[in-house]
Amino acid sequence: MQNQIDSWKKIFQNLLTQSSQRKVVLVYPPSRLEIVNHIDTASRELDYEIERIEVFNAVKPTENPAKFLHLLENLHSEDVIIIVRHNNFMKKLQFERFFSFSSGFQASDSRVMVLHMLIEDTILTNLCDIDYMELNTYTNDLESRVKDANKLRLTTDRGTDLTFVPRRWTKMPYNFENKSKVLLLPVGQLYTAPIENETNGTIVVDRCISEFPINFMDIISFPSIKEEITLKVRNGRIVNIKGEDEASFLENICLPQVSEGGRILGEVTFGTNPTKSLLNNIGAQDVLRDTVHFGFGMNTHLGGQIKANTHWDAVI
Repeated sequence: MQNQIDSWKKIFQNLLTQSSQRKVVLVYPPSRLEIVNHIDTASRELDYEIERIEVFNAVKPTENPAKFLHLLENLHSEDVIIIVRHNNFMKKLQFERFFSFSSGFQASDSRVMVLHMLIEDTILTNLCDIDYMELNTYTNDLESRVKDANKLRLTTDRGTDLTFVPRRWTKMPYNFENKSKVLLLPVGQLYTAPIENETNGTIVVDRCISEFPINFMDIISFPSIKEEITLKVRNGRIVNIKGEDEASFLENICLPQVSEGGRILGEVTFGTNPTKSLLNNIGAQDVLRDTVHFGFGMNTHLGGQIKANTHWDAVI
């Protein structure tokens, strides 16, 4: 337990500027109590003022805590809201009415940290307790290698051979500099939304495939990948799927429920987080340094043009 508390103290010291007066607001469901208690203790040991708001999934959206909305109006730029996600509760409680992953909460100058909802507490802490200066250097070096390329070809020993035309490359923010108000943790991504009809080749998926959020509400859980799935992409669209049971699940269970845009490749992301993890979990895998993930479906939030009723990722 103490190791986890010490890790969160280091994470705060890496990500936040020093401040003699800072309030930390923890917004969380009961299912994430362990990591919340670690963050709470770490904050108090750093002399931060703490406010905790426990959110129940059963709460009606119209009853979304009035206490929380009132609190927003009294927070300042040095204050931090930490949203510990689980079970899609932000969507269920209609947080999108007053929160944006790019610009934070309306009517508040506070910073926001959003913790991934699919990663177990200890592993999530380990993925966040990293050398952020080294991460920045590595990500900048990678960006310098790809940013001026008009077309890129990505190949792997397992058979991936994909050519795509990138739009601009974007680094996931790793601190609150440059007026960024929101950090999504864990960090470690360099991504682009490729030109939708210019991607061609083969993707051999050997790590994992994410959940399928149909209409961004109903979740289809994807099984662990035991046999590789081969995706043939032509002019940006999946035209053929090969493999065993997992490939059949993708083709016959998942894809029939997505709109046409859900078959179009809309994201290429290089992981840059230095943590070593074998966890077969999309939240961890898509930031690790030895991975690339391909996002299909909705990508307007990434600078692309695909509108779809889902966004799903495949990791190699």
